[in-house]
Amino acid sequence: MKDIIIVTGNKWWSTYYDGFYLQKNLEHKYNISLHDLLPRWVRNCLIYFTTQFGVFNSFYDKNNNIIVANWWHGDENSRDRGIQEVWHRVPDVLNSISIVISPNSLTTSSLIRSGITEEKIIEIPVGVDLEMFPPVRDIEEKVRLRRKWKVPENSYCIGSFQSDDGDFENTGQPKWLKGPDLWIECISKIAKKKNIFILLAGYKRNFVMRELKILNIPFMYHEMVRYDEMPELYKSIDAYLVTSRAEGGPKSIIESMASKVLILTFKVGLGADIEIEERAKLEIGNVDGLVEAFFYYMNNQRIEEEFKEKNLQIVKQYDHKENAKRFDDYVISKAINYPNA
Repeated sequence: MKDIIIVTGNKWWSTYYDGFYLQKNLEHKYNISLHDLLPRWVRNCLIYFTTQFGVFNSFYDKNNNIIVANWWHGDENSRDRGIQEVWHRVPDVLNSISIVISPNSLTTSSLIRSGITEEKIIEIPVGVDLEMFPPVRDIEEKVRLRRKWKVPENSYCIGSFQSDDGDFENTGQPKWLKGPDLWIECISKIAKKKNIFILLAGYKRNFVMRELKILNIPFMYHEMVRYDEMPELYKSIDAYLVTSRAEGGPKSIIESMASKVLILTFKVGLGADIEIEERAKLEIGNVDGLVEAFFYYMNNQRIEEEFKEKNLQIVKQYDHKENAKRFDDYVISKAINYPNA
């Protein structure tokens, strides 16, 4: 195996940073390069597609390279158009490559059901840069950042930073698998009992903004936030709710934990596996349970603080350095034993 080539897609995508941190933490040991598209005429390399569909849309020589690809989420019941278009090809394409990386146990189960050979699957969860996402230092820093991001100083602020419109034209149709309809349902129930402010970020949030306006819930929206600015958003909020129906991560779970933000999630993606308190993990679609958990923690300051402190310890195992070690130990060590390595 001569080199490691990581195909990440667009630099605005989360998958770019998966490749970026892998390169950063392993370049002392291997010759690793990042590419948005696969270069031509690659031979005798380990080619790693971090994007969900990269391996389906690229031309590569699998006889003279080791091919590794992520499958983040999705199964035969998905309403996501991209997944629907390729699902019938999943068994043939993924069984024909060397290694499939799954980010969580639910995705692993769906891959096995689809016919992927279990021995071909390696589980590596999403990661977080713990140095980049520290907790807010003090009240002065929080006030300063709230002013910067236009969050009322004394408000109780709930964040949502993930794109969730389900179309390419951004007409405000909800993306079913991201569950913005369920998120709005949670927020509407919370707002009936507590005054809240919403901080939104991410491309394509028209559905959520429209619904918040109908509910008369105040919010601030920042569309294109740089990745290195994201920690400031987390430091500006009090809580984060994950209401997706399907996920690879999301990374917002561990970014919230690292930032010492109250996190509540459905048992989806990483949320099904991560060892946080069971009270904070609800079955997919259990809106009333999530709202009840929100008020349980919010109304019990000592319990909430203990929960967030425990999360700070749990999240250490999801640092990108740990993921790079997993990739080295489980993917590269397996790949070098292949005949075409």
